Amino acid sequence: MLRESIDLVLRKSSQLGVTMKRRTLLTIAATPLINTLCRASNAIESDGRSIFEYGARGDGTADDSAAFKLAAEDVRLGKVGQLILPPGQYLIGRESLLFEGGGASLVFCATQKGSATIKIDNSQNNPRPIIFRNFRNGLYIEGINFVDGHNYNGHGKVHNLVDIQNCQKVLVENCSFVGASFYGLGIYESTRKGDPPLPCDDLVIRHNFFRGIGVIALEVFPKVTSESCEIYENMFIGCGGNWEKIISQGKEIASSSTCAMKPGQSFRRARIYKNRIEDCAGGGIYLANIESLTCYSNTLSNIGVDARSSRASSISITIAPHRLGYRGAFEHVEIKENYISWDAPYPANHAAIQVNGGGMEKAGPIIITHNHIGGKIPAFHMKMRDPPEASVSFRENRLEVASNKPPIFLELGKLGHPSRKLDISVARNVFLSKQRENRYPLVRILNHGGVKKISITENSVHGTATKIVDVEGGAESITVDKNSFYQ
Repeated sequence: MLRESIDLVLRKSSQLGVTMKRRTLLTIAATPLINTLCRASNAIESDGRSIFEYGARGDGTADDSAAFKLAAEDVRLGKVGQLILPPGQYLIGRESLLFEGGGASLVFCATQKGSATIKIDNSQNNPRPIIFRNFRNGLYIEGINFVDGHNYNGHGKVHNLVDIQNCQKVLVENCSFVGASFYGLGIYESTRKGDPPLPCDDLVIRHNFFRGIGVIALEVFPKVTSESCEIYENMFIGCGGNWEKIISQGKEIASSSTCAMKPGQSFRRARIYKNRIEDCAGGGIYLANIESLTCYSNTLSNIGVDARSSRASSISITIAPHRLGYRGAFEHVEIKENYISWDAPYPANHAAIQVNGGGMEKAGPIIITHNHIGGKIPAFHMKMRDPPEASVSFRENRLEVASNKPPIFLELGKLGHPSRKLDISVARNVFLSKQRENRYPLVRILNHGGVKKISITENSVHGTATKIVDVEGGAESITVDKNSFYQ
């Protein structure tokens, strides 16, 4: 059945002028999107339509909104399961363009990767120009450029470029999202009253490009607990720097307010890997409410750099196990093999990796390992007022830092509420200090009753630092052993 479906997709796609590869389809089939693939083969055979059939011109000057609305109506009625965009620039934007699924599936794709551009000329300040809603059996968006028609610097009139609401089995790949003032791609529950929220199961976002998005380039925020989320091999450049827009809305400037991506609200499992994030004035990756999280092999450089004001107030990777009233215990958090660098001439105010939250009795381990962190930036900051009973391991990382703060800083517990829960381990790390004079210890722990055991062992220290740890507040057990110093 699988081989026949793939052969049918390739054959019918060729007839319609769509370029698809067997390897790509096999990759899709290896995921939970296999049912979508089989449905897509039927859609291509029976009801694949080109947007040109609805009167679109794709010349970048004529308004193609009417053609897209006709196509969207056929999608709503179940007449079209695949909408194809030949090469061209399609201008839309006077009103919201809504593709309503009614429980069906949709393939929305270009004939060739990057050959079709939807240019949004949002002169009416429409907050959500393009919406995909209620595709419960699969939504596949591939090879399309979504562009703010006014500019590429995150200060245009387009609020969100694309919203995906109440959809399941979503795959977005080989697309670009450029120049919105607030959000690039948002995945949420339905904004329409009366629609019951659906879990966003089996979500895959891969091989996409985001540039010049004002607040959050990619936000995934289902209110219903969902099964799995994979976000990998995407690129984010110059996102999250629309400070003026946030201030005008009365919002606090924080790493969670502006960032390249904010995935994983209320997912049971999430994997975030091999993404590249560069020169984003907001934060990098903000991760919250995920029961089992793996974030690995991402490259983040100059996160939090705001060239206009020479300030740095954001964090490369933020993990918040408990936010927004979520009370379920997280099972496993692993941050590994990421490369984080800071090349700005001034020091960063916040750490490369930060863990916030609390409010749970027990939790799985938090493991931060084999990361490479370099530049004028503290490496790790953990702040939990009410930490769970859990272990925190910071091990085998390489830190080439020249910060004016301790490389590792832990603020744990709450004054007047002693609750010794956490086991902290800092082991087998390599510290390469680039400062001529280091006034701070490598590890500083401010303990208000949140720590039970502290173990700092087998670390290798190169540079001028002479003090390993400073613990304020004590702990039941503190072990400092087998650390080596090299001048």
